[in-house]
Amino acid sequence: KKKYKDAERYFQISIDQYPREAMNYLNYSALLIDTGRPDVALTYLKEAKALSMTHNRQAQWFNNMGVAHFRLGNHQETIKYFLKAVMLSPNNMEYLTNLGGAYTATGNYAKGASVLEKALQIAPDSISLQKNLALTYIQMKRPRDAIKVLQKTPKEKWGKSGLQEVFEKAQKGLLKSNGEADEGKP
Repeated sequence: KKKYKDAERYFQISIDQYPREAMNYLNYSALLIDTGRPDVALTYLKEAKALSMTHNRQAQWFNNMGVAHFRLGNHQETIKYFLKAVMLSPNNMEYLTNLGGAYTATGNYAKGASVLEKALQIAPDSISLQKNLALTYIQMKRPRDAIKVLQKTPKEKWGKSGLQEVFEKAQKGLLKSNGEADEGKP
């Protein structure tokens, strides 16, 4: 409900009462990241590292570490942690999306697109995934592929997601690439 101060107080109580429960640290770190304190989140995540965690909690820990490092601009660290999250949970759309975004943020559009394509296979109706993949294709100078991705969602569902703007950007890229191809013709 966006009552961050109340949530923070309850997380502190939970950590004080159950200091060996990794979930409390993971959830609190997510709140800290969401409220713009990834450096503090890393402190709590480092405390949680030594605690016993299930397979899924370990994946969540790696994902949270990746998000915190991403917010701090440590992109190489980000990729390292997201890769481990994906290895532990290869079909988790959130982790795949984060990894794809991290690759894209570092300019490795081919790897980013590959990971986002896999995530879209898991969640084919995800508008945010379609948007991210289309934007990645545009960066790769592949506007046709961007348009194909966007056309899978009916326009009435585009709403306020920004898909129309991405579609227009892809169309401009397509026109530009067609114009460049035509320039060499007599």
